Amino acid sequence: TSHGANLITKYLGAVGDQTKLLGAVSVGNYFDLYASSKKIGAFWDYMLAIILKMALRKQIREFRNLPEKLQFLECEKALGAKILRTKDFDELFTRRLLGYDSVAEYYKKFGCKNVLENIKKPLLCMQSLDDPICHYTEIPTEKSKVNENLIFYITKPGGHSAWIQGIFNQSI
Repeated sequence: TSHGANLITKYLGAVGDQTKLLGAVSVGNYFDLYASSKKIGAFWDYMLAIILKMALRKQIREFRNLPEKLQFLECEKALGAKILRTKDFDELFTRRLLGYDSVAEYYKKFGCKNVLENIKKPLLCMQSLDDPICHYTEIPTEKSKVNENLIFYITKPGGHSAWIQGIFNQSI
């Protein structure tokens, strides 16, 4: 969800009022991938790397049939490598897929924080203070002071875009 939240936010910032969308919701957005990547804990970084690797494994048939010019993705290498951090996976696969020269370049350019001022449709940004992936210090609430289309809804519990009640029975 954080990648999807980032993508819809970047889209709204890029097109301004030239969209047919009346508004959107961003859930668990990291806003600044570079800054957030430095604050993710080791456990969640490892878990996210495993999830990314599993997602690639599910799609591997599609990537094996890539045209010759896209073989640089080295999917097999990404699947076979000992990946302990999201950055490892992003180095072997994601940044190559998206055409970035380095992980640092990908992380710095992929976030949506710099386009928030350009959003011309209402955008509800739902975040939680206990999100282990998207650190609460990276939530750019100050941007809503210069753009009335940005609405931040921040809860104490919620995790990374879950907001479910479970064994701890926390209420939001």
